[in-house]
Amino acid sequence: MGRGLQMIVNVRTKRGREADVGAFKQAMLANDAVMQFYFVTGRNDYVVIYAAASMEDYDEFIESILAIDPNLLTETNVVIRVLKAGLSVPIPPMPRPKVEVPKARNGHAPINLDQLDLRLLRALQERCTLTAEELAESCGTSPSTALRRLHRFRTSGVIRREVALVDATKIGRGLLLMVAVRLEREDGPAVEEFVERVSSHPNVQQFYFVTGTSDYFIIFSAGCMEEYDDFLKANLVRDPVVVMSNTNVVIRPLKASLAFPI
Repeated sequence: MGRGLQMIVNVRTKRGREADVGAFKQAMLANDAVMQFYFVTGRNDYVVIYAAASMEDYDEFIESILAIDPNLLTETNVVIRVLKAGLSVPIPPMPRPKVEVPKARNGHAPINLDQLDLRLLRALQERCTLTAEELAESCGTSPSTALRRLHRFRTSGVIRREVALVDATKIGRGLLLMVAVRLEREDGPAVEEFVERVSSHPNVQQFYFVTGTSDYFIIFSAGCMEEYDDFLKANLVRDPVVVMSNTNVVIRPLKASLAFPI
């Protein structure tokens, strides 16, 4: 598949927030490599999370954005390491689980996948509750073959988890915030403690170690601004290793998925 390179692209228009960028929005929504797309408050107007096959692929993506609308300005953070990735919404009351920080897996070769594997994975990314019969019928194979390959996906780690996506607005958790964080140093016990603390917080849906002017990028789900303020004070403001944080409130999620283009 070769889509392990993720980019967080901040986009703003020179013409102001109210400018018509319909062609840009349509292109983002139609692009399978655009995993998530948000309209946000703050200095930027949009945040795009893009899964690239290579830096050349990413460069072509940026060129395509500027070709659509030359008035758009972009600033990109390359994800160095995914520390937490999910769309799960915290549903209180519930105990805060201990989440292990994923180890870097640099150097691990991709698993060889044939065309049937890719068809099965596309179907499963859309709906992981398909029966073996439904999966086989949609992908042109037998139920026994679909089950055998599904077992291989799970045991090899190609499929990491199978979850249900909850509509946050229907349980009173429709507030989504994006937080860029810069630390005073790149490593050491204080940084490790910060990473572990943020990773284990149930309201943190996604957490990335990135390149650029920021070091980390957090996507935080909240029921109200007071809840986010509590997180901010406890985990960022009072931590001496944190030298800067910048928050964008998501006005409207335009696209939200963790599905990779296959």
